[in-house]
Amino acid sequence: MQRFRRVAVLSAVGVALVAGPLAAGPAASASGSYRFFNQTREVPFKVPKGVRQITAYVWGAGAGGTGGGGGGGGGRAASGPWSKAAGGGGGAGGGAGGSSGAFVTCVLAVSPGQELFIKAGKGGPGGEGGKGGVPAGREDNRGDNGANGGYGLPAQADGGASTIGRAGKQGRVELVSAQGGRADKNVQAGYGQGGFGVSDRIYPQAGGQFGDGGGIVDNGRRNLTTKCNGASRNYAADLGKPGSQGTGGANGGTSTNNKKAKGGKGGTGGTGGMGGLGRDLTSGLFRIPVSFGGGGRGGFGGDGGKGGDGNEDENHNGKMGNYAKRGKGLNGDPGHNGVVLLTFTG
Repeated sequence: MQRFRRVAVLSAVGVALVAGPLAAGPAASASGSYRFFNQTREVPFKVPKGVRQITAYVWGAGAGGTGGGGGGGGGRAASGPWSKAAGGGGGAGGGAGGSSGAFVTCVLAVSPGQELFIKAGKGGPGGEGGKGGVPAGREDNRGDNGANGGYGLPAQADGGASTIGRAGKQGRVELVSAQGGRADKNVQAGYGQGGFGVSDRIYPQAGGQFGDGGGIVDNGRRNLTTKCNGASRNYAADLGKPGSQGTGGANGGTSTNNKKAKGGKGGTGGTGGMGGLGRDLTSGLFRIPVSFGGGGRGGFGGDGGKGGDGNEDENHNGKMGNYAKRGKGLNGDPGHNGVVLLTFTG
């Protein structure tokens, strides 16, 4: 059985060796496996002596996840004797995961000494998380509602394509390509609603409503394209998972036994959806992790702020609303970089 005796890894910062029994220096060999990753520019590769056929495994980079929505600010309680406490801000929805890049296997006829140009796609950036809502803080005797949080923004750039090319008379000739994952540039993650704090001595003020999680919409994003020796084929990407919705803020409390009413607790932000999985490959002596070419995870939604407490007597103003410690939604994770793996025997 033919063994792959040499393994060399090239990255954007230089050459790194793979540990283990198959590890060796970066010199080309007539029997080996070469893996290129995280490249933002083309890397030349010279076909070793005795090699006339190369099998290429190519992953396009994944798209980034949507940012999480911002949590709502807590409401301010009104002034006046025994006024009710304000509601807490709603928790925002988590962002949706990004889609995976395409994958293709291609057998190339080559000549010893021929120069190929390898480029692995860079993962698409994640979307920005929404800003947390400002809590209500009026200095008069009226209550006020907390501000809504901001939407979690979708990723605005696709994952990069991974390619193999050669020099031609009219410029570079593309031999193999795997398209990067497509970003969903329209679907946002829902914001958390601000807590209510309008004066009402009968009922405590309501907490803000939760934000919806970022959804998964195809919009043609599932259909990616690969190329092998000039022939194009479709590839069905994994679109990832939607984000979960946040929880609503709690209502403000009521005064009992001469104790001031407590402001409602802010809602909890939703969880970001997992990114789409890149193709998992098991073949012979190597195994490629599923993280290659996978989409980025969506950002977690921001929490809502606590509502302001009610006052104990008519000589004190109602308390202002509160910021949440984690009111801002988290940014979506970037997509995973693509990979190009070449295997050959002499």
